[in-house]
Amino acid sequence: RLQLTIIPAIVPEVTVTGTVNACESGTATLAVNGTYASYLWSTGATMPSIEVTTAGYYWATVTDVHGCSGTSEMLHLGESELIENVPAIRLVGVENGHNLVVWDAMSDPDV
Repeated sequence: RLQLTIIPAIVPEVTVTGTVNACESGTATLAVNGTYASYLWSTGATMPSIEVTTAGYYWATVTDVHGCSGTSEMLHLGESELIENVPAIRLVGVENGHNLVVWDAMSDPDV
């Protein structure tokens, strides 16, 4: 007789405590909810929680005792409020292996 154990997919949740701003100092603690066999953050850290002081995108990949892995949703910390109407950036082509980036016209030329 074969016994089958179904293990649900891992979707770790990350809790954020604190604030990181794009142009101001600040510290946020990111912590994975739950206990897992291993942790790997987008920063390369391998602890259940990390402290960050830099604006950016963060996520965690965890592995349970059965070897199953899952990755959290990507968190964006530190949005800037300096420019209200952020211009769109669009890639217009590749020339000699380099990307050419063109900024669309801004609504406020003094920014």
